[in-house]
Amino acid sequence: SMLRCVVCLATTAHATSRTSRVYPGRLGLYHRVAGVVPKNEALALGEKALALPRDAWASDRHVSYQTKDVSVELVMPDFEATIWARRVRPALSRCYAVPEADLRLEDCF
Repeated sequence: SMLRCVVCLATTAHATSRTSRVYPGRLGLYHRVAGVVPKNEALALGEKALALPRDAWASDRHVSYQTKDVSVELVMPDFEATIWARRVRPALSRCYAVPEADLRLEDCF
């Protein structure tokens, strides 16, 4: 099975771990986990994204809502191996009690 998740990089220095129910069921929980991506790293990723040329940003990537974003791979080519596999996936595995092998990165922006 595959768990689809939205992962937000918190940039607030006082981010604390907390859980909120957003949908019914076991997977309907939103977990905010402090320290997975430290503030300085999240801000550095943001600076790199903002330094990309304007044509790197797309507004047609998401059908269900209007946005203008850029794929994280354009900002950090090794994001999946370094941030996702080593930090985010293990944290999600613990939060949702799902084996890491069942978690896939579908989209990150």
